[in-house]
Amino acid sequence: MAVDGWDGYGKRRSVLGALPERAPRLIGPYRILARLGSGGMGEVYLGADTRPAAGGAGPRLAAVKTVRPELVGDQAFRDRFRREMDTARSVESRFAARLLTGDAEAARPWLATEYVVGPRWITRSARRVPCPWRPCGPSGSISCGGCAASTTPVSSTGI
Repeated sequence: MAVDGWDGYGKRRSVLGALPERAPRLIGPYRILARLGSGGMGEVYLGADTRPAAGGAGPRLAAVKTVRPELVGDQAFRDRFRREMDTARSVESRFAARLLTGDAEAARPWLATEYVVGPRWITRSARRVPCPWRPCGPSGSISCGGCAASTTPVSSTGI
């Protein structure tokens, strides 16, 4: 399955990383297709929902976040992860990826959000790349209304 995105310079290119040999092939109801990235808490994969889609549509893609193996036994971390899920569930904005599902009690906790094709936020902001949808600020910087609006509902939750 090929999924393209924007490279941060306005050109389409593949945004998927190779799926490592050790990577899980199924997380919850999501068949893992590719690696999207990693961070301090764990890794993020592109997953396709294996459950039948409403109306006969194709499988819904999701960004599936898993936690690092060394963190799974840390109860304080699990509590934080559960709070992150609760907070994400409470955010309602057309500018933020919606939490689809997750399991903080799984052997290896995970959560899935809507998958949004595009460059990583850090890529756009570090390069001060103009927003592709419309001119944004005085210099066409990343501080566009949609980007700014996306941080407001999240910031108000306290995370």
